[in-house]
Amino acid sequence: MALKFLGIYPNSPVDESQTIWLDEETGDLLIQSDKATPDEVRACKEVGSIPGHSTEVPDHEAIIRLSAVMLKYIPRANEEKKAVQPPAREALARAKHSAVHLEMRDHYMLDDPGYLAWQQGKRIEQADRSAWWGPWHDHVQEATARGVMVRRLRIVSEPVHDYIRYEYDITFTNTTAGEHVRWLPRRQATSLSLPGTDFWLFDAETALFHHFTGEGQLAEDGREYTKDPPRVKLCGEAFEAAWALATPHEQYEIR
Repeated sequence: MALKFLGIYPNSPVDESQTIWLDEETGDLLIQSDKATPDEVRACKEVGSIPGHSTEVPDHEAIIRLSAVMLKYIPRANEEKKAVQPPAREALARAKHSAVHLEMRDHYMLDDPGYLAWQQGKRIEQADRSAWWGPWHDHVQEATARGVMVRRLRIVSEPVHDYIRYEYDITFTNTTAGEHVRWLPRRQATSLSLPGTDFWLFDAETALFHHFTGEGQLAEDGREYTKDPPRVKLCGEAFEAAWALATPHEQYEIR
């Protein structure tokens, strides 16, 4: 865990210090503050009661009171998160048993040098490993070597965009590193409930959403990590449902 100190209550006693930290790996906040009183807890649950949710506070959760003066650190936390959200390879390096990636766009960076070279007729030879093996493949190989199952699923429109043909041609680089890759035509995905953007899911507990511009570039603040149970569950269920319908790379005929 990599924590960054954000702030402490001004002039607070040594043993009574409201404090806020930022988890630089997940973007979550860790807060030390006063526990809510029983009356405050009861009032919170009454105001925020949601049908189907318990009014009890489970043992692993707590309602706290954060002084108004501490709220100034929340905007700072948002600014810090924009700067520290790590790429997928760092989360993959921490994964213990699974990493799944769902891609749903029909093209990404059209100014990708590899794609531009492919358009001009250049093709990567599988035997020439030194020409295409890179840091991402190292991370995948290291993860699979310690028992992590890495799966990549691409939902594509047919006939496919040229960028998808390019991805298809170089998918052997993913599979050689240890990824399992499947393809799903978009027409076959109409029965699925899917998140609105591409994502990674690590160990079924941390999701990484990728937010792109209309041109397919990763947005400036395009990485969004979350451990929010409903969103994590949605990602897991969506991926498994799509995976069950998809075709393994070696069997998929691109058109």
